[in-house]
Amino acid sequence: MDNTWMWFGMLALSLTGWGMYFHYKWKIHAVFIPIFLFASITCLVFCAGLLTVMPIVVYLIFSVGLILFIVFVIMFTKKKYQYKELLAPGVVFFILLSTVLVFWLKGLLLIHYDNFSHWGLIVKEMFRVNGLPDGTTTITFRNYPPGSAVFVYFINKIIGYTESHALMAQGILIAANVSVLFVYCNWRKVNYLLLNIVLSIVLMVIIKNNLYNLLVDTLLGLIALSISVIAFYYRNDWERSLIVNTPCLILLVLVKDSGKIFLLFQFMLILWFVYVYFLRGKSDRFKQSKILVYVLICTIVIPIATNYLWIKYTQKAYPEASYDSNKFALSVNKITEVEKTVDFKENLASSLIRASFNFDSTLFQSILLMNVLLVVLTVTIILVKRRFPKSLVQVFTFGNFVFLLYILGIYMMYLFMMPEKEAAKLAGFNRYYSTIVIYVLGLFMTFTAYEFSILSRKIVVNIVVAILIALVFIYPYQENFVAASKRPDVMSSLRLEVKENYEKLSKDGDVKQVIYYSPLSQTDSGYLQYLLKYEHLSNNYKVITSVSDDAKKDEFMKSLKNSSHLVVLDTDTSFNEYFKNLISSQVNIEGAYNLSEKNHQLVIKRIN
Repeated sequence: MDNTWMWFGMLALSLTGWGMYFHYKWKIHAVFIPIFLFASITCLVFCAGLLTVMPIVVYLIFSVGLILFIVFVIMFTKKKYQYKELLAPGVVFFILLSTVLVFWLKGLLLIHYDNFSHWGLIVKEMFRVNGLPDGTTTITFRNYPPGSAVFVYFINKIIGYTESHALMAQGILIAANVSVLFVYCNWRKVNYLLLNIVLSIVLMVIIKNNLYNLLVDTLLGLIALSISVIAFYYRNDWERSLIVNTPCLILLVLVKDSGKIFLLFQFMLILWFVYVYFLRGKSDRFKQSKILVYVLICTIVIPIATNYLWIKYTQKAYPEASYDSNKFALSVNKITEVEKTVDFKENLASSLIRASFNFDSTLFQSILLMNVLLVVLTVTIILVKRRFPKSLVQVFTFGNFVFLLYILGIYMMYLFMMPEKEAAKLAGFNRYYSTIVIYVLGLFMTFTAYEFSILSRKIVVNIVVAILIALVFIYPYQENFVAASKRPDVMSSLRLEVKENYEKLSKDGDVKQVIYYSPLSQTDSGYLQYLLKYEHLSNNYKVITSVSDDAKKDEFMKSLKNSSHLVVLDTDTSFNEYFKNLISSQVNIEGAYNLSEKNHQLVIKRIN
C-alpha cells in the first residue's frame, strides 16, 4: 500500500499544530499563518543546511508539530482553545486550493527547460546529498539562492520525493501567498470573496503554465505581494508587522537574487507606514530611534545577512566558483569596468523601453487596464460617495513608482551584470517583467477589491460592479486560463522517452558511459544536454547528432567502443542505413542498447 497519503495527512496535522500554536500564542491573523509558517520553516531548514543537519531539523519540526496538534486538541476538548478564527475565508481557500493542486499535479513529470538547467536539478541534487548542494553536484548556477528548493525539500522529506510531489510543495507555497489577499474577507460579503478568488487565480496564471514547473518567478512576485498586504494590515502595529514579515523577507531574498530589489520595495513601504503611524509628529526621540533600529534590523540587516551566509556557504562548497564567477553577480569590477560595446550601451535603453511599454504585450496591457480601472474607481468614489479614496491613490502612486524603479533595475542588470551577448537579446526579460507585473497587478487588484467591499450595500449594484471588475481582471489572461486547465502532455514528451530509456540502462547493469543519438537535438538550444544532466546527475553521457560523413561515422564508432550503452532517441536516413549494418535488421531502431566487446568486436544488444 502506498504510504504517501498517510504521510500527507501526518504532515497536514503537524503544520496545523504549528498553525494553532502561532494563532494561540503569537495572536497572528489566521490568513497570515500559512505563509508565516512556511517562511519560518524555510529559514530554519536553510540554517540547518548551513550546519549540515537538514534532515534532523526537518524531522524535529515535523515531530514537534504533531505534538502541538495533540496538545491543542486536548485544550479544545477542555474548552481552553477556540478554533473558529482559523476558519476564516482565506484559510479555507488555502486548504481548498492546496487540495486541488495536490490532486491536479499528481503524477506529473518536469518537462520545462529551466527545470533541468537549475530549478528541478537543485531539488533532485539536494535529495541525493541530503542537504544543501555542494561540490559533488552537477549544478551549474551554483550561486542561485535555494529558498524554494529548501521548502520543497522539507515537504518531500516527509511525504517522499517525486517530481509531482515537488510541484505540489511549490503549489502549496503559492497557495499560502494568495490566501493572504483574503485578509479583509468575511463569509457575509460573498461578492468580495468571489472577487478575491478570481484575482488570486489570475495572479497564479499570469506566467503561462508556471504551476507545472519549479521556476520561481510567480512565487517571487507573490511573496513580495504578501509582505506588502501584511504590512498594510498591521500598519498600526509595527511590532507585529515585523514579527510576521521578517521570515517572509528572508524568504524573499532566498528565493531569487532579484528578490533584493523587492526587498528594497518592502523596506520603503514598511518604513513609510512606520513614519506615518508612529514617527510623524511624535516628540519621543528615543522611542523613534528604537523603532527605526528594529525596522532596519528586521527588513534589511537580517535578510541581507542571511543572503551573505548563503554566499559564504557557496564559497566553501565550491572553492573554484566564487560569487564573482557567477555571470549575473554584482561586483565592484563589473560596475567600474563595463565591458560592453558602445553600440550596445547606446541601444540598450531604447530596446528596454520598447519591451517594457509594448502595447502588444499582454503583461503591459493588463498594467495599463488596471491603471485605468483605478482612475475610474477613484473618480467614481469621489463623485458618488463624496469620499477621497486615499488607499487607492496611494497604491496607484506606489505601484507605478516601483514598476518604473524595477525597469531601471533591469536596465542596470543588463548593463553591468549580464554578458553582452545575452543582454543584447534582453535574455530572460519576459520572466523578470512578469514578476513585477504580478506584484504591481496584485497590489492594484487587491486594493480595488478592498475598495469595492465598502463601496455599496445594494446587492444588485454589488453584483454588477463585481462582475465588471472580475472581467477586467480576467480579460488579458484568457489564454493563460485555458493553458492552465490543460495538464502538460508528458506521455509524448522527450522527457518521458529519456527517463524510460535511462531506467532500462540502470536495470541492465553498470552505466559507465552512454551515447545518445539525436539529430533533432541540433536545434533544441541545449535542452537535451540539460535533460541528460538532470537524469544522470553526472556527465557520463555524450550526444551525437549526425553520422552523415565518414569522419562522423568514425567518431561515432570510436564513442561506441568507449561506452557501455547507446540510446537512439530519433534518427535520420544516414543513421538508419549505417546502424542497420551494425545490428540485426529491425523495423524500429530507436531505443536502448547494451554495448560490449567480444573477440575484439563490438557487440550491440537491444535492451527490452
